[in-house]
Amino acid sequence: MRIRVLGSAAGGGFPQWNCSCDNCASARRGSALVRPRTQESLAVSGDGESWFLINCSPEIRAQIESFDGLWPRAKRHSPIAGIFLTNGDLDHCLGLLSLRESHPLVVHATDAVRAGFTESNVLYRTLARFPEQVTWRRLELGRQQELGGDAARGLRVTAVATPGKLPLHLESSRTPSAEDGIGLVLDDPRTGGRLAYFSGVEVAEDGMELTL
Repeated sequence: MRIRVLGSAAGGGFPQWNCSCDNCASARRGSALVRPRTQESLAVSGDGESWFLINCSPEIRAQIESFDGLWPRAKRHSPIAGIFLTNGDLDHCLGLLSLRESHPLVVHATDAVRAGFTESNVLYRTLARFPEQVTWRRLELGRQQELGGDAARGLRVTAVATPGKLPLHLESSRTPSAEDGIGLVLDDPRTGGRLAYFSGVEVAEDGMELTL
């Protein structure tokens, strides 16, 4: 399993656009002590050729350009085989709208996260220009699922419910559910490799265990 960290900053990135704290100011001045970072996102591959993104940040274009493994290899091509959304926060899903250039996408998400992004979202129409421009694949909590197709190369994923809260833009319109925020555990049965990715966990509760 190959892993590439595309971004590791919290929502808003670093430096933040409206912040001039010591750290942000130092980053803008090019200090060697701090390094600018884009909002968190990961690329994972089972073969080094096809890649899955974990979250799709607003800086997705810059993140793609920063890593040659995600560069297209033909006039109309992308090595991105799928995109996982761990919740509906804008810093995790807004980048989908930047991948609208008439290219088919496969998005893995829980039903709650999918509904939060698609329902009553007029901007989502830009991802519905032709049939199956976006194929949604459901993540079921606690069940290991194989990622189908040659691109997956045997990778399996398990979605784990995580303590958290609804995104601000959904708080007044939705009832919270266990599917609103998840962590991901990816396994490569060929090598025994395992990646556990938990982002935006509000609190680690006493006795909270991950058993797979």
